[in-house]
Amino acid sequence: YSGRIVDEQGKPLEGVTVEVSSHINESRTWLEQCQTHTQSDGTFVISGLPEQGRFVLVCQRKENDEPIVASELRDLQDKTPIVLPRAPVFCGRIVDAQTGEPIKSFTLENGYKACEGTPVDWRGSYSRRLGGDGRFRHKWHKQSVGFNLGLLCLVRVRAEGHLPAVLGPARLGQDPAPVIVRLKRDRD
Repeated sequence: YSGRIVDEQGKPLEGVTVEVSSHINESRTWLEQCQTHTQSDGTFVISGLPEQGRFVLVCQRKENDEPIVASELRDLQDKTPIVLPRAPVFCGRIVDAQTGEPIKSFTLENGYKACEGTPVDWRGSYSRRLGGDGRFRHKWHKQSVGFNLGLLCLVRVRAEGHLPAVLGPARLGQDPAPVIVRLKRDRD
């Protein structure tokens, strides 16, 4: 099987790890353990797969030392480029809603929704603690998501003594506008 991996603008992605995790053919499933990396033009070749059937393709790349992992069920005859979008970056300031003063210590947690109207999945949420002047620049990250460009990415903000707030949604491949998050005190 050969294919090509691109970003959301159609630019080829070099160095992406591509792995076939399972193959499905004639009601049988078996593990394949085939792995390779994309070339400078985004192309890859995986040998040893049958000519018919479907398989789960897992792609991973590093972006600023954070893995971007996605998987998709593909038909072996499908040669359309695989889009591996970049993660959105959330940025802005966290302030106290009452005083307008920056909140010096807060935690950002990632979540996602498959589409509008579905609940937010915070399971396995990646979080990081930030502080200082209330400013943040946070790349959304989730260990494994599908190649769903419609996926809605959210970030939950938590700070001691304040009610949490949720930022977003943003789609993979798109950055939301910078925001000022005004956290209400939990006793207000």
